[in-house]
Formats: sequence, structure tokens, C-alpha cells
Amino acid sequence: MSHTVSGPPVTLRDRFGALPHRSQRLLIGATLVVACLSLLDATVIGTAIPRIVAQLGGDPRSFSWVVTGFLLTSTVSMPLYGRYSDIHGRRPVMLLALTVFLAGSVLCATATSMTALAAFRALQGVGAGGLMTVGMALMFDAFPWTSLARLQTAMGTMMAAAFIGGPYLGGLLTDLAGWRSVFLVNLAVGVPAMVVIAALLPGHRDPDRPTGRPDLAGMLLLVAGLTLLLFGLTVKGQPDPAGRLPAWSDPAVAGCLAAAALLLATFLVVETRAGVPILPLAAFRRRTYSAALVAGLFFSVAMFPAALMLPLYFQSARGTSASMSGILMLPLLVGLVVSNRVCAPLVWRPGWARRTVLAGAVLLGAGTVPLAFTDADSPLWTLGVCSALLGLGVGPSMAGTAIIAQNSAPPDAVGTAMSSSNLLKAVGQVAGLAVAQTILAHVLSVSGPQALARAVTTAIVWVGGVGALGTLISALLIENLPMRRTGPPGPGGGGPGGGGPGGGPGGPGRGPVPRRPT
Repeated sequence: MSHTVSGPPVTLRDRFGALPHRSQRLLIGATLVVACLSLLDATVIGTAIPRIVAQLGGDPRSFSWVVTGFLLTSTVSMPLYGRYSDIHGRRPVMLLALTVFLAGSVLCATATSMTALAAFRALQGVGAGGLMTVGMALMFDAFPWTSLARLQTAMGTMMAAAFIGGPYLGGLLTDLAGWRSVFLVNLAVGVPAMVVIAALLPGHRDPDRPTGRPDLAGMLLLVAGLTLLLFGLTVKGQPDPAGRLPAWSDPAVAGCLAAAALLLATFLVVETRAGVPILPLAAFRRRTYSAALVAGLFFSVAMFPAALMLPLYFQSARGTSASMSGILMLPLLVGLVVSNRVCAPLVWRPGWARRTVLAGAVLLGAGTVPLAFTDADSPLWTLGVCSALLGLGVGPSMAGTAIIAQNSAPPDAVGTAMSSSNLLKAVGQVAGLAVAQTILAHVLSVSGPQALARAVTTAIVWVGGVGALGTLISALLIENLPMRRTGPPGPGGGGPGGGGPGGGPGGPGRGPVPRRPT
């Protein structure tokens, strides 16, 4: 008589672990590169603007929608990619996002008018929205637990390099090969990565994933609501030809925000009744999950305006060159890289999740408050210290809150958790910048270096202070994620990675795994 022995279901991590070591390294490298491409393309185009405007016509103001269109479509598409990858698996959705992104890059390189370039950038953004979202979810699902903290650190470091170094790379490519090379370079990096992912990434759909077709009505409501929200905030932050910012009561701004609020409220109602919701609302009942997402939003509210406005202070209030202002921003980059490398491993330690985010909030506040006493004659080293503290506070935002959100989400919604984290951070960036620009325009009543210095620092202090306080309050609601060892023990039961005490050599374990709160 034969007996059928049923073991645990084979997971994507099991399939990845069965690959040769060289294939694992290639796949990890391709995923890291692809995940950072979207962030690089958001900043690399900045230094190519004058050359593009000179060749295609228009003015820098008309070019703003080339940048904004990418931001809008990449942000709006994030939750869709996250949810569809939860349902249909990471591999097909990642390849779809890469295909759209690379097709948009080719079209951008062939654009012959500013209107065409804006449209093609919007298409490129549709693909970019899935690269980081699905890439980070794939990392969480497939890669070894023992390497996950190190890989999160590597990704955070690459993200920092892409964010800060993008403009320098764009300027170099534009000078050497023309502005179209800024888009064509994506092919040189993206096509090999796509080949590696298509050839090596196992096609797998975990049995506990949700089945069925996601709610179409909810998807349309979410896309429309987010588009109007981001469009309204973007219009609020863009000056007219006379240099004046529209008021919050401006029909275009108020109308977009009111319509967005109505559509998103309707979306929440629809999602509660959907069989396969785009955004599983049940996950938000988990306090740690929701608190981590809100903390990430407030981090972005505080940090993004500071990163954009400090160069304005250096160049316009202190009279430095563009290249020197970039050098003066290096303390922020160094602090960001250091905090990211320290933060990711710390979050995985038992009892350190809340402490890490709290430390980030304190450092963010410590870098913001001294700016209230800064003017056009303050020593540059004081600005360097503030920038370094701001950078040190960003680590919990780029790595910590994302890791906590992933670990506290339901097992079948990891992609949704990652997309929600990225989405709220993007909304925080746009909202923080719009509010900061409003404060800047309100305070800047006269011209001159001292007036500009006061306006810039006032905007950073108010927005940064609110962001730091919001992060602090959110961090207090985060429950520490206890860690445990999982994975089948080896013949001896103990050993490295084993599941319990024992004498013999243990089998390959899966490293530290957070115990998901219920």
C-alpha cells in the first residue's frame, strides 16, 4: 500500500534557492538595477532641459509637464502593479513594466516636439511605476532571508546614488552624446536586465495568492482620484508667467482636490464590497502596517522640499555656482547612505523596528530646527551639519518604513504593501513641495539674498517640522516586530539556520523572519 507524503507548498523562495549560485547573483543584480531605473529617470533629465528646449522649442516652463507627466503616471500606476503582481505573480508583471518602460524610453529618444516628448514620458512613467514596486516585492518574496537586510541596504544606497547622481549623469551624457542619449542609456541597462529576469526568474504563483479579476470600478476610481490629487498639488506648486503661485482657492486647484477627495472616498466604499479589491482595506486594520505607511509619507513631506530648496539657497542666497551647490549637498548624500546602511540591518533585529523610525524622526527634527536661525551670512559648515542630520534621518524612510510595512502586511499582499509605501511617499513629495513653495512665495515679499535665505529656510523649517512631528507620532504607533528562525532544520535539527536546538549540522535555514502580527 502506497502513501502520499504531502509536504509544504513550494514557494518562489524555494525555486530561487534551487538556482545555481551564479544565476542567483545575476538575478539579484538585475533586480536591483531595474528597481533603481525609475528613480534615476525621474532626476537624470533635469540637466538636459536647456538643450531639449533649444532643439524642440518652447521654454523651460512648458517643459515642466515633461517632468510632471512622468511623476503622475508612475505614481498612479504603483498600486495597480503591486496588486496585479500579488495576483498573477512577480515575473509577468515585472516583464510587462520593463517592456512599457523601455518602449517609452525609445519613443522619448525619437520625439520631435515638446508635446510628443511629454506624452512619451507619461508612457515611460507607466512602466516606471512597476519597476521599483515589483522589484522590492520580488526581493522580499524570492531572495534568501539571510541576505535580505544586506540587499535592502544595497538598494537604498543605489536609490540614493540615483537620486543625487542623476542630474550629474544627465549632464555628462548630454555633453558627450546629446540629450537623446539620456533616454537611450535605459536600453543599455534595461535590455540585459530584462533578458536575465526573463531567463532566470522562476515563473511561480503561490497557492495562497488571491484569485479572480481585480475590481475594475475600483481601479478606475483610484486612477482618476490619484491623478486629480497629484495634478491639483502640482498646479498649486507651479508659478504663472508673472512668477505668482495660484491660491489654494484657485478653481483649478480647489476643483481638482475636491474631485479627488470625492473619487477616493467613493473608491473606499467600492473596495469594501469588491471580491478582489485593488487595495485590500483589511490590511490597514493592522496598526503597525498603517503607522509605517503614514511615517513614510511624513518623511517624504519633510525631506523632498529640503533636498530641492537647499541648492536654491546655496546658489541664490550665497552666490555659489551650480557645481559648488552640488558639492555642498554632499553631506546630505553621505548622511543618507550611512543611515541607510545602518538602518536596514537594525530594523530586522528584535525590538528595533520602532526605535529605528523614532531615531530617524529625531534626526530629521535635529537637522530642521537649526535652519530657523540661518541667514545669508551663516557659516556654510552649519548648513553642512544640518544637511548631514537630514540625510541621517532619511534611512528609516527609504528602508525602515518599507521593511516594516512589508513584514506587517498580510502574506498575500506584499506587493500591495510595497506599492502603497511608494505611493504615499510620492504623494508626500508632491504635497510637501506644494506647501513649501506656497510658504516661500508668501514670505518672499522683497528681493535680495537675506530675504531669499529667510524664505527658503522658513519653508524648510515649517514643512520639515510638520513632517518630523508626524513621523514621530506615527513611529510611536509601530509595534516592534519580534524575530524568529524558520525553515526546515537539517538532519541534526540545530546548526546554522536550524529550527531548534540540536547537536548535528543543520540544514540551510531561511534566516530571520518577522513574526507577522495578526
